[in-house]
Amino acid sequence: GLSCEVIVVDNGSVDQTTAIIQREAPDATLIRLGANEGPAVARNVAIGKTTGRYVLTLDHDVELTPDFVGALVQAAEASEPQVGMWTGTILRPDRTTIDSTGIVLTKTWRVFDRGSGTRQLSPREKRTAILGPSACAALYRRSMLEAIQDGQMYFDERFFFLWEDVELAWRARQRGWQALYV
Repeated sequence: GLSCEVIVVDNGSVDQTTAIIQREAPDATLIRLGANEGPAVARNVAIGKTTGRYVLTLDHDVELTPDFVGALVQAAEASEPQVGMWTGTILRPDRTTIDSTGIVLTKTWRVFDRGSGTRQLSPREKRTAILGPSACAALYRRSMLEAIQDGQMYFDERFFFLWEDVELAWRARQRGWQALYV
């Protein structure tokens, strides 16, 4: 099995989030922010508390299949050293419509989530190079994060919500790192 450390950042919630985390995941490290600082801040705080070779970012509304993390780590272990980001298929709440299979950049500089709104990818698209993963459920190589960090930031905190994962992927790609959809 995988050895994991779980860091939960409560981004200023006013509901029962902290009580649920304490009850359901008592071994998790819980960090409470006093206000909603946005995903980039929360991710940076959490990453700063981790020690593993890989970091999985996971939004609060994402449910993982039992093999998701293992499949990404297996792909990471089999990847060339210049690959620093991985993602799998992210489905919408209906569990059949794709939300993202990675962020892509078109020749006309449009950025979008690959496969968004479709029901399935064609078989030839099963393992594909992408610009980067959607940070809602993404695996990052720690050495990549450290190589691209800006001060204490991995994700650019000027992006309160959305685009912070695009910016990180862009910055990583500019420094020679690659990303894969698995």
